Amino acid sequence: MFWQGGADLFDAGRSIVAPQTSKGVAANVMSATDAILFGIVLLVFAYAIAFGFVLDLSPETRERLPANSRALTSVDACGKREPLEAFAHRGDPGLHDC
Repeated sequence: MFWQGGADLFDAGRSIVAPQTSKGVAANVMSATDAILFGIVLLVFAYAIAFGFVLDLSPETRERLPANSRALTSVDACGKREPLEAFAHRGDPGLHDC
C-alpha cells in the first residue's frame, strides 16, 4: 500500500507539470492518502495479530507493552493459556478437551 501511495504522489507531481497525462492532482493526492492510511491500518492489525495471538511473549516483555496492546488471556481447565475470545463458546465441552 505504501508503494501505491508513493506512486500516486508521484503521479500527482507529474500532473502538475503535464496536466493532460493524469487524472489530476486532487484525485491522485486523495488516492495516495487513502493508500498510505490503509497501509498504516494493515500494519496495526498485523502487529495486533502477531503479538496478541501468534507470538508467546514472556511476562516481563508483556508488561512492557502499552496497556492497549496487551491481549487478555485466561487459563482453561488444562492449564493452557488461551486468548479471550469475543464470542465465548457456550456450553460446548468438546472445545476444551485436554
